[in-house]
Amino acid sequence: MRALPVLSVVIAMLATATPAKAAEQIFTPKGKWVVDYGADQCRAAREFVNGEKSVVLVLLRSESDDGMRLQIVGDVPNIRGQNQNITVTFLPNGTASKSLYYAGEVDEGDGVVMTGSEVALFHPSESPAAYFTQMGGRTRLLPEMRDTLTGVTVKIQRYEAITFQTGKMGPILGALEKCTDTLAVYWGFDDATEKSLTKRPEPSNDAATWIQPKDYPKQQVQTGGVATIEFRLNVETDGRVSECFITNKAGDAAFAKVVCDRMKERAQFSPALDKDGNPVRSFYINRVNFIMKPM
Repeated sequence: MRALPVLSVVIAMLATATPAKAAEQIFTPKGKWVVDYGADQCRAAREFVNGEKSVVLVLLRSESDDGMRLQIVGDVPNIRGQNQNITVTFLPNGTASKSLYYAGEVDEGDGVVMTGSEVALFHPSESPAAYFTQMGGRTRLLPEMRDTLTGVTVKIQRYEAITFQTGKMGPILGALEKCTDTLAVYWGFDDATEKSLTKRPEPSNDAATWIQPKDYPKQQVQTGGVATIEFRLNVETDGRVSECFITNKAGDAAFAKVVCDRMKERAQFSPALDKDGNPVRSFYINRVNFIMKPM
């Protein structure tokens, strides 16, 4: 999945952090993975504990590829603001992914840290080609490679690393892939056609122009609002965007409205192609990160 450029508005913003006192916290599983077949994304969640500390690790996916976003909910560090420096590594031999992060609280008052963009199990550019297969215009990790993964380490700059000893991740990653295949059908797309695509919809104009700094909601500029907005665009055979859906958001509704309004107005695509090279209707998923740039 291609990442849209991060928008920024220069405004004074302070973030506090406490230096780590230990190198790593180890969390072990309590209970089983639970998979949620949502309307717009698939979630797999499991509770992990370290002494009296309890957190829930959540894996989120909207497409059947190798990427996902992570959330950690519960007894997390008292982190403020957002930063470019969160690193997620799938153990023992996955490749490290860097992302910005968001930190805050959920309704129950528990802390939450979430990646603002997707992290990969293995990066195709850094791993042998034999680890992957191509299906539906996407790169998918082979099932036997999923089974080699047994943990996840999350490291935020200036904080101690958190390692989740998950055990073999093959079954839960396979369940997430099945769920995301089902999502496409739920959205009205044919499963066989989606899996046979040789090319997915691709931007035909500069994606950096779709959302511009001037589009940042004025009230949120004044209040210092930040947001991550994930969207899905239905792309027709002529490359036209016919519909825009907000599939996930962190931030108020003003950001979501800006995204869909501007996408329908500015986004242009070359359409998906089937196995015979014919244009077919498909969808495109991405996200916009609205941030305030520290002075």
